[in-house]
Amino acid sequence: MSVQEVIDFDCPSCGSKQKVEIFRSINVTENPELKTELLEGRINIFHCPDCDFEGSLPVDLLYHDMEKQFCVQFFPFQWTAGAGFIRQFGVNEGEIVRVIPDTNTQIPEYFLRAHIVFNMNELIRYLVFMEKVQKKSRK
Repeated sequence: MSVQEVIDFDCPSCGSKQKVEIFRSINVTENPELKTELLEGRINIFHCPDCDFEGSLPVDLLYHDMEKQFCVQFFPFQWTAGAGFIRQFGVNEGEIVRVIPDTNTQIPEYFLRAHIVFNMNELIRYLVFMEKVQKKSRK
């Protein structure tokens, strides 16, 4: 399921308070149209109607494809300064993996080995690269 919400955001240029619609998660199996929006740079972008400032919003975004069983997780890099953030991760056989507390919730295996990025452009480049590799593998 794709997860969308509305947040309050202060324009970094003029300080104007705005309500902004954001995505926290994009499930392209259920909402394939969102992949196009993401690739065109239209997801989690702020545009201030007061001063015309435009920029990426500092919110996390999980992109996942249930059919191809992979996901990419974007985090704003400044979050890595927090010890609580770092505790979410561990290393397993040389790979960074998510550390999920024991719950009764069934989490797909591919979520635990999400490719982590700290730049939205890198997320987009990774998706384009992944698509090319998958296309080559199907031949």
